[in-house]
Amino acid sequence: MSFLRGFTLIELLVVITIVGILSTVAIPAYDRYIVKAHIVEILSVADSYKVKLIEDTVTAASATNTVYNVDVKVIDKINVFTLDTDPITYVIEATAKMKTPDQAGIGLKQPKNSKQPLMLQLRGIPIGEAVFWSCHVAAEYNDYVPATCKNNDLETFRSA
Repeated sequence: MSFLRGFTLIELLVVITIVGILSTVAIPAYDRYIVKAHIVEILSVADSYKVKLIEDTVTAASATNTVYNVDVKVIDKINVFTLDTDPITYVIEATAKMKTPDQAGIGLKQPKNSKQPLMLQLRGIPIGEAVFWSCHVAAEYNDYVPATCKNNDLETFRSA
């Protein structure tokens, strides 16, 4: 005589409860992971403008202000310019597409305490033969950017 044994109601409720608890932790963590991955993509694209900016400055021998509308789903625009300071400062500003009702962008809503969307600012200062780059972001976005970008001295150099 064989009996077909199924799950009891208690066992099913325990499994459903465990799955529910895991999903309440996993889904926000996954969303945060996606935002961070998009920010790394933005930094990668902004990095590609470093050499171009320096070459353009050397050949033109003057400060430039170029806005690139990048055809990337996570970047709104990239501003590239130099500052006539001593020493000269190279600036690359990458503005992220924030989460909007019609387009997800990087999947991040602009915080209420922020005046602008996420902007990653790369600044290069030549020292000798090399250019040393630093990454800057507004303090309200520190939780999303890599540790090397947590310099909170984001400056507004020019109106975009």
